[in-house]
Amino acid sequence: MKNKLLSFLGQTLLTVLFRLNRLEVSGEEHIRKAQAGGAPVLLISWHGRVVYGAYWIYRAKLHPWTVASRHGDGEIMAQIVKRWGYKLIRGSSSKGGRAVLKKMQQVFNSPDNMVAITSDGPKGPARIAKPGSIKLARKHKARIIAIAGASTKYWQFGSWDKFRIPKPFGKVRILVGAPLEIPTDRDLEPDEETKIVSDYLNRCQDECDRLCTEF
Repeated sequence: MKNKLLSFLGQTLLTVLFRLNRLEVSGEEHIRKAQAGGAPVLLISWHGRVVYGAYWIYRAKLHPWTVASRHGDGEIMAQIVKRWGYKLIRGSSSKGGRAVLKKMQQVFNSPDNMVAITSDGPKGPARIAKPGSIKLARKHKARIIAIAGASTKYWQFGSWDKFRIPKPFGKVRILVGAPLEIPTDRDLEPDEETKIVSDYLNRCQDECDRLCTEF
């Protein structure tokens, strides 16, 4: 009951905060092109900026699946995005990881084939991707697409991920990256995969931050 109340209040607050900002989006065509081609899509973002992409995904009416914990703050965020039209895959990389992977595979093999994840969640380290996404994407010929978010005014929390939410009466920028170019000539070691995904998502996030200063 407590989590339901907190999620309702959180969803209401975030929706109001975003609506009190001017929103500008670039790169949406990358997702639409992948959808038009029927390819599965894996949307990735950093945990510290997840609310930016989550809100825009809701506004864009994409309705993806997302991995969600049943515990603590994870459950509250899960209920918030559920109110925004997301479908939930229960578990995390640390608990229920095998079941999560199995469900993601089922989603990628279905017509409803879009999944959104935080690449460094749920506990970090910040802005370092966990391995596995490239292997999964290659297996199912999925497109890995970054969603980065920034705002000219924000509150930043003292958590491991420097979690941000926008303050009102500013500007919010969303950048959807071009799909990650995945090496196909060889299998990748976990460290190499981590570097490829981390570098890609960091480039997109840094560019989004830069564009936000030019509003």
